[in-house]
Amino acid sequence: MKKVYYLCIFILLGFSLYAQETIGEESMPQAGWTYIVSLDNTSTYSIPAGSQTAQSWDYSSLTEAYPKVPTYDSTKFTPYQSDFPSSTLYTKGPAYMYSGLFGGAPVGQSALAEGYMFWRVDPTGFWSEGFVAENGPVAYEKIPIMPNEMIIPLPGVLNATYSNFSSYQYTFQVNPSDYDTLYVSKTSKTFEYDAWGTLTTPYGTFNKVVRAHEYRIKADTVYIKLNGMTVFTLEWSRDTSNIYYYIDKDTEYPVLTTYADKNNVVQFTEYYKMKLVSTMGIKEEQTAQLSLYPNPFNNQIHFSTDIPESSLLFYNLEGRCVKIVSIENEGMIDVSDMHAGVYICKQYSKDGRLLQVQKLIK
Repeated sequence: MKKVYYLCIFILLGFSLYAQETIGEESMPQAGWTYIVSLDNTSTYSIPAGSQTAQSWDYSSLTEAYPKVPTYDSTKFTPYQSDFPSSTLYTKGPAYMYSGLFGGAPVGQSALAEGYMFWRVDPTGFWSEGFVAENGPVAYEKIPIMPNEMIIPLPGVLNATYSNFSSYQYTFQVNPSDYDTLYVSKTSKTFEYDAWGTLTTPYGTFNKVVRAHEYRIKADTVYIKLNGMTVFTLEWSRDTSNIYYYIDKDTEYPVLTTYADKNNVVQFTEYYKMKLVSTMGIKEEQTAQLSLYPNPFNNQIHFSTDIPESSLLFYNLEGRCVKIVSIENEGMIDVSDMHAGVYICKQYSKDGRLLQVQKLIK
C-alpha cells in the first residue's frame, strides 16, 4: 500500500513539473508599457513540428538586426476613444517601431506609415479593432476592422483551435462625378495551439511556453467605382503565411515569433528582450512642440522646437543619461558618439519642467 502511495505522489509531482500551461489575457500586452523586441532577418532554421510532449526549443543563437519598440497604453489617452469604444489599448507609430503583432493592418504601407492602431484584450484574445492614419490617402479617417481581427486567441491551451475572418476598407478620391477607388482587405485565419515546453533566446529561458500556429490568407482587392457602380475590379495582392507565436505564461508579450511563408520558409524572427514604463501617457502634460528627425537616425539629429531655450537629455534602455544638449529653436545635433540602440529623449525647460518625451532609434 505504501509503495502505491509513493508511486501516486511521484506521478503527481511529475505532472506538476511538466504540466501544460493555459495562456490567458494576463500574458498579452498591457497598458502603460513599452516592449523591446529584437528582430533577426538573417537566421534560417527548420520550424519544429507540433508535439503532445514537452519540448525544449533553443534559439539562443539568434542575432539582432535592429530593435522594435511597440508601446501600448489606454485608449482613453487618445482623441478617438468614442470612435473605438470597446478598444482597451492603442499604439502610435511611426510604423517602423511596431513589432509584427499588427496583423493584416497596412502598417508600413502608405496607408499607415504614421498613426494610431486600436486593440482589445479580453478573455477571448488579443484583437485588432481599427486604425487612424496620420498620412497618406486616408489621413485622419477612422477605419474600423469589422469583424475585428484576432491576433492571438484565448484561452491558449494545447490542442485548442480557432478561426477568424476580418476585413477593413477605405475609399479615396471621393468625387460623385469622377472615379472613386475602394480598397478592401480581407484576412482569413486558423489557429492551433500545437506544442508546449521551454524556450531559450539570447535574453534568457522561459519555462511556461505554449505555441500557437497561425495560418493566414490575406487578400486585398481594388474596386473602381463611378456614380456608385463598380466598373473595374482588381485583386491587388494575395499572401499566404504561417506565423508561430511562442507565448510564455509569465511574460506579457510573445517571447518569440517566427514569420514564415506559405511553404514554412522562415522570413524573419522577433524575440522579446525587456519592457519599460510607457512614456505615452504623460503627453497630456506636454505643451512644447518638438520635432526630431530622421528617426531612425545615424550620426546627426535635426531638431525644431517652439521653446526658445531648453535641454535634450538622451537615456539608454538601462536608464543612464548618455548625452545632454542645450538647444534653441532649430538646428542639428552631432550624435556620432552614441551607440546603436533605442533611446528615450526628454526635453526640459530652463526651470526644469519636463516638456516632451520621444523614442528614438539609432
